[in-house]
Amino acid sequence: MAAGGDGVVMVARQGRGVQIVVEAWDQVDNNLPRRRLGMYQVGYQILDGAGQPLQGYEQPRWNIVFNRMPPQKEAVRVAYAPDSGITVHGSAVTRFRYLATNTVRDGLMETGRWQPAALPPGEYIVRASVRDYSGNEGIGPREIRVRLLP
Repeated sequence: MAAGGDGVVMVARQGRGVQIVVEAWDQVDNNLPRRRLGMYQVGYQILDGAGQPLQGYEQPRWNIVFNRMPPQKEAVRVAYAPDSGITVHGSAVTRFRYLATNTVRDGLMETGRWQPAALPPGEYIVRASVRDYSGNEGIGPREIRVRLLP
């Protein structure tokens, strides 16, 4: 999906749902910009057009928490989007792209999608939230405006 001229992404309400991908990384102070570290927690919220959290999204849904990995080998593919990668494995730059609508935490693993069909047409905000192991919140752009189509 791409944003229109007004910066709003058009989203169909019907269908299989939407995967929310969050690109985020951490850095140690005074480290080289290319030296990126992964996040400890990744989540998201859905807000109304005025920026107020919708019911059930008052707090971020922390779906990805690297506290205890599930035993399944595919858990990494459930946590990370396909174009994530580190320079050691051939990527030009280290990219941490998390599938925030999937769940990888507490030894559990589940795929999921945001279901916009549950909401009326209109404008909403999807807000990403990330934390490192020490609880430091991410900074930088973390919201995208979406318009749910009838």
